[in-house]
Amino acid sequence: MARPHILLSRRALFRLAFAASAAFVACGGSAAPTAAPKKATGHDSARTTALWNDSGGDNLLKGKNFQTLFQGLPDRMRAFALKDTHLRCIDEGTPGGLHMAGSGVLYQNAVEDLRGKITGIWTHENCGAAALYVKNKKIQTESPDAVADDEAKKLAEKLGIPYLGRIAAKDMRRPTDIHTARAIYYDGTGSFDPTLIPGMPQGFIISRKLISDPAYARAEVEVAIGIALGEHGFGSHFTGAHPLYVVIVGGLTPESIPSRTMAEEMRAGAEKYHNVEVQTIIAVQESSGVPAPAIVKPADPSKDPRKDGHGAGAHGAPGGALAPSFGPTLAIRDRMVNLADPGGRRYLRFSVAIEFAPHGEGHGMAEDWSGLISYRSSDGRGYQDVTGGPTSDPQKEFEEAMKRYIPPIEDAVTTVLSSKTFAELTTAEGKDQAKRDIRDRVQRVVGDLEKVTNVYFTEFVIQ
Repeated sequence: MARPHILLSRRALFRLAFAASAAFVACGGSAAPTAAPKKATGHDSARTTALWNDSGGDNLLKGKNFQTLFQGLPDRMRAFALKDTHLRCIDEGTPGGLHMAGSGVLYQNAVEDLRGKITGIWTHENCGAAALYVKNKKIQTESPDAVADDEAKKLAEKLGIPYLGRIAAKDMRRPTDIHTARAIYYDGTGSFDPTLIPGMPQGFIISRKLISDPAYARAEVEVAIGIALGEHGFGSHFTGAHPLYVVIVGGLTPESIPSRTMAEEMRAGAEKYHNVEVQTIIAVQESSGVPAPAIVKPADPSKDPRKDGHGAGAHGAPGGALAPSFGPTLAIRDRMVNLADPGGRRYLRFSVAIEFAPHGEGHGMAEDWSGLISYRSSDGRGYQDVTGGPTSDPQKEFEEAMKRYIPPIEDAVTTVLSSKTFAELTTAEGKDQAKRDIRDRVQRVVGDLEKVTNVYFTEFVIQ
């Protein structure tokens, strides 16, 4: 019986993986079953910074590129001596063997592509890809993991290999509440495991050698980018100066996918992010043609927020000039406060719109939502790009996500304006200072979740 088709879209992969992360820690996350996971960025920034430093900090490569780093490591070829050929998720907490998101549950061509190449399948606890599968299939269940386990068992049976079980959260090789990956290894050799040699940064692993459909492989990389740049990864720690690395791994045997082929697959997607850099590792040498350069697409430090507070500004950092960003807004309408003048006889009636940075590069969603590209099977083997599908309203989605922050944001605005006097608010300079004060106070409320860029008074009457 043919395996049911799953419509797979990059937009759905991002949105549902992040939706799943709220409860599960996105796409391969692991949360202790007895306690809800803490948000890593903003809500636990000191610990996140400590983990960042432990992972190599701002000097991860020590002035080298990945090729030079790899060449300088003793016993570097041990990185290609896999301990097994079991299939696992791409999560950096499940190293060893071969890797595909959700252990293959999302991939329509899994049976054809994996036959004869893997010898067992592992799932893992609190897998975001399992939640994505359940959402796509509209399955009513309280346990996406159990559904993923069943699908993995079916896949294993079709392949004639054992289902090996579910990896517990406590057994994963990263903290249960945050992804600590500094890189995404796009492995065209089918043999690479960076954890086998000391000195290689931790990262997601996507076994490109197993995937016949490059469009699907690119979608897995984009999901990994979104997780790393989001609130369950190192998030805003990734900058143009200290980027997230997509590392193409090739050149091991004549059967390795050519690095130039993989470079072309990665280049266009990475161009969207100034804080993502694409590099290569050539294990031995390319057997056909000229290899891709050591740095395929550099990061761009010139687009990093300026430390003086002007320009884009860092998440959570108060101060600096206000600047329109044309991003989503929250409106507080028709409110009234007493001013701080003696006697309290003056009051201000106001409406205010608070503007936030667009959900683009460096933000948790890390994707342009204006378009939609789906992948549907065209011939039973590959996928073709098609446009269309469900539409969305980014402003409404933003407002829905910010609902729980509205009371403290309203309190912040009220506190700022009620501390001002009539004299302060009757000058242009005074109004601008009030806007900056609101911006800074609201930024402290939302932390690193969002970046406040501007404040607009749409009604302002003093009586």
